[in-house]
Amino acid sequence: MGNIKKRLVVYSVLAIMLISMLLLVINPDFTGMASVDSSSKVEKAVLDALKENETVDVIIQLKEPEIGLSYQTKEQKEKKIEEKRKKVREVQDRVLSSIDYINISGENKTNETKNLVTGLFSAEKKPEFFLRYKYSTISALAGSVTEEGLNKLKRNPDVLKIEKNKILQLFLTRSLPLINATAVNSLNVSGVNITGIGEVVCIIDTGVNYMHESLGGCTNDTFLAGNCSKVIGGYDFINNDNDPIDNEGHGTHVAGIVAGNGTVRGVAPDARIVAIKSCSNNTGCLIYSIYAGVDWCVNASWLNISVITMSLGGFSYNTYCDDDFPEMAKLLNDAVNLGIFVDASSGNFGRSENISFPSCMRNVMSVGATYDADVGSM
Repeated sequence: MGNIKKRLVVYSVLAIMLISMLLLVINPDFTGMASVDSSSKVEKAVLDALKENETVDVIIQLKEPEIGLSYQTKEQKEKKIEEKRKKVREVQDRVLSSIDYINISGENKTNETKNLVTGLFSAEKKPEFFLRYKYSTISALAGSVTEEGLNKLKRNPDVLKIEKNKILQLFLTRSLPLINATAVNSLNVSGVNITGIGEVVCIIDTGVNYMHESLGGCTNDTFLAGNCSKVIGGYDFINNDNDPIDNEGHGTHVAGIVAGNGTVRGVAPDARIVAIKSCSNNTGCLIYSIYAGVDWCVNASWLNISVITMSLGGFSYNTYCDDDFPEMAKLLNDAVNLGIFVDASSGNFGRSENISFPSCMRNVMSVGATYDADVGSM
């Protein structure tokens, strides 16, 4: 009889353990036991910012869908990237369905959304998340989150990390002839001079003044109609519209260095330009806007972009920085897989061993400079 009781106790314990394990699989928060420490998902800077503000700008890193990216041909590459986009959307939509949010990206602004953004929403139900960027090929979201929204997101099993948005600065070079661009332009390969002909360069900056005579001299209407011969497309992630006109000059200066063809002659005068406006003097270069610009260029297959260039950066590194910026690392992997060359300026550090983000990424060509006084510059 004693043995039977012992067996019943053992069986009961095993049954309880099995039921508990099943409940934890079905619901990780069962009995208050979380499968992951949700507090570790949130960067301290996010919590600090919420102590003083109702919302904070964040980048939300989500679980990465498992996609095998082994392929040979261009068609196979594009098919795999499209498969990845689909699975990324599925993860993003799951997360967004778990929170009260509105889309302020500009692409889906209804009258109701505009009212919500301007504070005309009801006191009973305020948005917990203001969605600014829903990236295409990186499993991430960006926008402004409230404390209530943050509490929901950090408990979501699809959310890996929530980071505060950061700001990069614009960089600029002064002199072109010292790099012997004219000597390269005169080189002939297979009957064609190396002038950038057939190449399309995506410039992520303050936009481009496509009306400048050295950059095509296009009108606003012609550009918006997609009929400009030099600056053939782009997007404004500052104002969320299709007109990346440069009101500040930095991006236009960079475009002139890259591909000016007129009074200003660039390194690759026959290349065409795609203008991405992700920076402004008012806000600097917000990292989530830079991600959006790279994401846009990686996915703009109809424009046949072959180069992405960024004369901007921030922070200081003497080693690779991919682990600090996993979203950018994923974007750059996709760019390289699609045959897109990416470069970024090293930074304004003078004769320093350190370079800036994003030039410190493994898949980015870091570009230094020299001034006309023949003084080295990073």
